[in-house]
Amino acid sequence: MSATCLLIGSPVSTPNGSRGLEIARTLAAKGGRVAIVLLQDAVLAATSGMGGDALEQASAAGVRVYVLNEDLGLRGYRPGELRAGVQILDYPALVDLMTHDGTAVRGVL
Repeated sequence: MSATCLLIGSPVSTPNGSRGLEIARTLAAKGGRVAIVLLQDAVLAATSGMGGDALEQASAAGVRVYVLNEDLGLRGYRPGELRAGVQILDYPALVDLMTHDGTAVRGVL
């Protein structure tokens, strides 16, 4: 199965955000290489804030979790305030992740 990158912009407590995490867990359970990138208000789930349990479940299923550093900073958080295992991306790294050979990019905004 090819790699999939899901872009999630809604908080994970919303229908779109929780749907994105469910899609990620399902693809990972089927053996897919899955990454989620938390954008906009979805970055809050990567802090000690809302939605941590769902994010931890996705991570435990083998989903790689990233946050966009610029969105994190705009919401008043610093990289040291992230949950364990969450990786930080800047815009060039996000583009690299999305354009890696064979990666399907899907938006769940």
